Amino acid sequence: MSKESVDINDLFRQLKNPVIIPIPYGQKGPRGKEAVGWNQVTWEKTQELDYKQKIMDAIRRGGNLGILLGPVSGDLVAIDFDDDDDAHRFFKLLPWAKDTMVTKGRHFQVWFYMTHDGYPARRVILKEPKKGKPTVEFRGGGGLQSVVFGQHPDDPNVRYSWNGKLPKHIDYVDLTLWLAELRGQKSLEEKEEEHPGQNLDHAWLKKFAGSDIRNLDLVGLLESQGVKLRKRTDIEWDIPCPWKYNHTTETGARDAEIVQHPPGRFFPAFHCFHAHCSELGLPDLLNLLEISPEEVKKWCKRPGKVVIELPPTKIYNEIFTERPKLPRELIKGLFHAECKGIISAQSKLGKTWAAMDLAISLVYGELWMDFDTCQSRILYANMEMGEPFFDNRLYDMQRVRHLGNPPKDAFNVLHLRGCKSLKESLAPLIKRCRDEGPFDVIILDPLYKLFGKRKENAAEEVAELFADVDELIELAKSSAMMVHHFAKGDAWLKEMGDRASGSGVIYRDPDLFMTLTKLEPPADAEFEPTVEARVDISLRNIPSMAPFGIRRQDYQWKRDPNIDIRKKKKKAYTTEGDVVESATDKYIRFIVEILTDVKKPLINKQIKVAALTRGVPEGSFDRILKKAKELGKVVQSGDFYMIKP
Repeated sequence: MSKESVDINDLFRQLKNPVIIPIPYGQKGPRGKEAVGWNQVTWEKTQELDYKQKIMDAIRRGGNLGILLGPVSGDLVAIDFDDDDDAHRFFKLLPWAKDTMVTKGRHFQVWFYMTHDGYPARRVILKEPKKGKPTVEFRGGGGLQSVVFGQHPDDPNVRYSWNGKLPKHIDYVDLTLWLAELRGQKSLEEKEEEHPGQNLDHAWLKKFAGSDIRNLDLVGLLESQGVKLRKRTDIEWDIPCPWKYNHTTETGARDAEIVQHPPGRFFPAFHCFHAHCSELGLPDLLNLLEISPEEVKKWCKRPGKVVIELPPTKIYNEIFTERPKLPRELIKGLFHAECKGIISAQSKLGKTWAAMDLAISLVYGELWMDFDTCQSRILYANMEMGEPFFDNRLYDMQRVRHLGNPPKDAFNVLHLRGCKSLKESLAPLIKRCRDEGPFDVIILDPLYKLFGKRKENAAEEVAELFADVDELIELAKSSAMMVHHFAKGDAWLKEMGDRASGSGVIYRDPDLFMTLTKLEPPADAEFEPTVEARVDISLRNIPSMAPFGIRRQDYQWKRDPNIDIRKKKKKAYTTEGDVVESATDKYIRFIVEILTDVKKPLINKQIKVAALTRGVPEGSFDRILKKAKELGKVVQSGDFYMIKP
């Protein structure tokens, strides 16, 4: 095991958005006022300057630091061993586990990333030789944390160490061989509910890679094969034993059964009570009925998941003799039918104002930011504003625009504040669009309300959500416009595609990506009569256009060619006449002060760690360091940076 003090910064940087919990030195968990609400901390909270300072303080004093497990840390889970013999047996049964992240205090802890809903929602005791003395625990969600850095609370001579590896991505089936061996090893005093068929053969389960057999609709699969079933309880069905047809119960039912647990919890099972067949299980049943793995996979569907078949293959045997027709433009020069777009801006700048203004313009076919629009039928999914506030805002916007009644059924709003229906799936929205549509445009405001347990910084999870949006567009025959917020930090220090909060997929995937970046007034202005912003647009299907300025006025964003968009803000002065320091100049000054204080050259990574504790945005650090070099504030020699002599 490697020494943690050398590698702890590398570990935290390489993990997938871990929620790090500062803990008093030599303790298992937070104490005092820090113990209040620690299990509710989010990754966004850990990025705040005060919180980062607590983490850096813990690293400097030598500990302790823990990681909050479960969905908040990208579905990071841990198996905790309090007996080294149990750990060695685990590694012997599952040799691949030696390549995942392992930490050790007095005993071993093995870390994985697992598919969401594929691990316990709390702490589960897997082995308990003595009542109250568990030796193997599976630690998943439910607000649990595990210490990875610092001094062991029960032994001042032991510090936590790390093997230098990152957590592997696994699924439940990867642990079945080990879990099967653990069955029955709990305390005899504790009665454990039996779930037949859970010790399925690991090699057999691997045949269904990419599908979760726990979601297998075994009842539906067998009925599709002509097998007769009779329901006995909520989870049990009588079934004719396919090997011995003379197995009967006192009631005349054949003495075999299948067990269909709720999707996602346990494997379905087959069991015959006759001695000749008692050792036969689900794999034997499927094999006897000649049901292929491909057929089984078809019945492993997530509840509520809308399945779309692949479209027919289009064969191009001839050249085009005329230009193919494009979908109609809903916003001239900007946005076509059956496409998806994003409007992104700083929090509280006026994203919803812009989205509502767009909805009104589309309903009436009027100009929006000087763009022509095509009169359209709208469904606005309002997931953030309370209905009375939305209605009052709409009243003000209609009044200043002197609008009459809209076309019949053209402006439709779903008020979803407090409703969790869309967090797990867009299926309810798809159903509503099928029942009440068609709609030309669906506005989803805001995007973050759709993430649910997904992480906006995880590319694969954002891509999964956008695949669901594509599914919505395809099945509803509509376009989707989403409203999203900027990341924290100074947007003017970032490229356009880096301003939106979350993964780069949020910028790359849409057909239209529009940012509204606030143009600050002079710092010495007595009041701010209007809000001005610069609009940058990236398009997939149409040539992109030059940025332009807009002003929020009379409840609308209006384009104004006289707005200066070339710089963030005019120079501001203090009452003494001194120029106010810009954010970039301030961050460069921090870097110079760091190098001055240490009085020796530092590499990029060392400067970055210190700069982040002083509030320098992580995404802007490299650009700021480069700017400091260009200004001659620092010089570079090889990998090292130093103050200019």
